[in-house]
Amino acid sequence: MPTCSICSKGEPVALTVNELLERKTPVREIEAQTGIGFRTVDRHKRGDCRFSFSKFKAAKVKAKSPINLDGRHIVQWPDGRSATSSADLSSRTVFTWQGAEIRASDIRPDDLIIRVVYEIHDIGAFGNPRALAATPSNLEKFFALALAEDAKRFPKVPASS
Repeated sequence: MPTCSICSKGEPVALTVNELLERKTPVREIEAQTGIGFRTVDRHKRGDCRFSFSKFKAAKVKAKSPINLDGRHIVQWPDGRSATSSADLSSRTVFTWQGAEIRASDIRPDDLIIRVVYEIHDIGAFGNPRALAATPSNLEKFFALALAEDAKRFPKVPASS
């Protein structure tokens, strides 16, 4: 693969050209200021070379970001398998990265942690759109309605043989 002639002149030259491109200086004007051909500048602008304009812009965006963009995105889930209160939900956690569970000791300093928190509410405080009173005897009805709604939304596909 041929080397970009701007990048082969070194980082200071590429930086100058990239700064002019960032200011939306026309390529013909860059040619007049630097002596580098306008076609060469255009190829550098669109290319994927060592000090390309696209990498220059990406580095600027990354430098301005308040979030560290190098780390992994880790999700911290509450493990409510045996939770009996909201304190239990927030005290036990499961960490996942790309869908796989990871240990807390595997988290690196540059990782971004997204924490999921569930709140426990009294079901009667929110009411019920189906006009069933939120009583212990109706909890089975709530559950049956939820299962029926799930079955309607997500019908099971028969297994192919």
